[in-house]
Amino acid sequence: MTEKPVEDRDGTIALIQGQVIVVPPQGMGNFPTIAPGQGVDIWVEGEKIEEPTVVTAAAQVKIEARSRPGKRQIRVKISPDRLQAAVQVQYDPGVRYSLPNISHTNRAVVEGVEEKGLPPITADDIRAELAAHKVCVGIDEEALRRAAAEASGEPVVVARGRPPGESKDAWIEYLFSQEERIIRPAGEERVDYRERVEIPTVPPGTLIAIKHPPQMGTPGMGVTGETLKPRIPKDVEIKAGKGVEVDPTGQKAFATVGGRPMVTGGGKLEILSTLVQRGDVDLSTGNINFHGDVEVYGRVTENMKVKSGGNITVYRNVTHATLEAGGSIIIKANLIGGYVRAGGMAALYRQIQPILRDLLAGLRGLDAAMAQLEQLPQFKAQVEAYGTGPVLQLLVEQKFADLPSLTAGLAQCMETDKDVDEEDRRLALSLKEAFHGINVQRLTKEQMKRYIWEVARLLERTERAEGQRADIEIYYAQNARIEATGLVAIRGQGSYHSHIMAGEGVLVTGHPGVVRGGSIQSFGDVYINEVGSPGGTPTVISCSAEAKMELGRVYPNVIVQVGSLRHKFEREAIKVRARLLKGELLLD
Repeated sequence: MTEKPVEDRDGTIALIQGQVIVVPPQGMGNFPTIAPGQGVDIWVEGEKIEEPTVVTAAAQVKIEARSRPGKRQIRVKISPDRLQAAVQVQYDPGVRYSLPNISHTNRAVVEGVEEKGLPPITADDIRAELAAHKVCVGIDEEALRRAAAEASGEPVVVARGRPPGESKDAWIEYLFSQEERIIRPAGEERVDYRERVEIPTVPPGTLIAIKHPPQMGTPGMGVTGETLKPRIPKDVEIKAGKGVEVDPTGQKAFATVGGRPMVTGGGKLEILSTLVQRGDVDLSTGNINFHGDVEVYGRVTENMKVKSGGNITVYRNVTHATLEAGGSIIIKANLIGGYVRAGGMAALYRQIQPILRDLLAGLRGLDAAMAQLEQLPQFKAQVEAYGTGPVLQLLVEQKFADLPSLTAGLAQCMETDKDVDEEDRRLALSLKEAFHGINVQRLTKEQMKRYIWEVARLLERTERAEGQRADIEIYYAQNARIEATGLVAIRGQGSYHSHIMAGEGVLVTGHPGVVRGGSIQSFGDVYINEVGSPGGTPTVISCSAEAKMELGRVYPNVIVQVGSLRHKFEREAIKVRARLLKGELLLD
């Protein structure tokens, strides 16, 4: 019997409800193929395919639809002052495909069916989230729509509260000028205060100050509807000194004597008159301690002291003596040895402020380092065995090595000045003792906190107490110590082996205008004709980082310092300008 020939027929493949159905070919027919389209991954016999691939009925075929999850997120952040609410909106609809049904075919290309992603975020969605956080005041509808449309994830401020009105502190209005102009006297035979100095003066009974009371600001409202209280304003009182009387209301101050009204470094109102000493200040006169201006037409001799709450003018030499003024000082002749300070305690305070700032930073750093170490298990074990002392001393020696010298420097400034508050003097001496040698091992955590608090309080007081500008003008200085809150000007030969501290600058521009030996520390600009000597006399000139210096001629072994950066000259230079530029010391 003859066998009927097999008809040639291609094989087929179908995809029904995610199931792959393969019908093999007959005769010389072709095997079916399958290929992935958009949104679909296909594996044949465990191998991921990208191109049309032949499949048999026995082949393992795996088909998966791709998907990427979406994201809908709204975050609300309310500022600490409750005056702003911001939202961060993030939206991604995501992507999801499903598998199609494919009828039997010899060449199947599986294209995924794209489905809808997450719905977009609307302004209403954001508004509902704000309500959930109780934000109800000052909502910006335009910002809501923008945040929803952009959905960038960046913060967008969508609500603003109403800040409280600014409170106004009480303040004192002074009805006089504190500017002064010094003029030459008419002659030594006739010295009259009114002819000598043109300064603000008032007769008895003059109203010289008015206190304006504090004013409370209006309440505000936060974005969640709560009331925001205004700042409580500070109150002040008129402090009456000599020659001043305050009325019973505390709102007005009157002069009870005629003279010069002024405000001291401590904020006290006083009326200053003038003391004129026609001869020398010596043993026959005794020291002078006067609240007003002092004029000395003779000499101030060895070991004598002139102390003034106003200005001091001396027309002859000052030799190994002390001049202290709340105002300015003028020495028409020479200053040989001794100590001259203009600006009262403010001059000392200006001198110790850099020490206090560095000391406070060091103490806080040491305290923070100890706090960090306390978190380490090995440190706790060491403390239990030996206490904190050895670690504390190691930190001081290796990371805070400036603390002993800073405390010693502060003590040196404070212990010799009789006008220093006794409590401040004790603090300086206590700090010096605490950081001397192995004494640091005895410091407790409580003592450290106390020192930080006391140094911060002293620094704040010195900054508040900076009074009016007080200058010093002399002709020549030798082996002297000079301090002023304002300008130090040397109009004649110059300064030899002296130490000068100036709050607002130094001028040594006389003839020849030399600074030879010693040091200058200025918080303002420095102008000097000649610094150092051909023989290399060590001389240090420094100014603050914001200032500059101009030096006509500089000899070897002179150090100039601007801020914390310094340069030592190895050879002679002329027309030197020194300043900081972008953190670098520029010399030209």
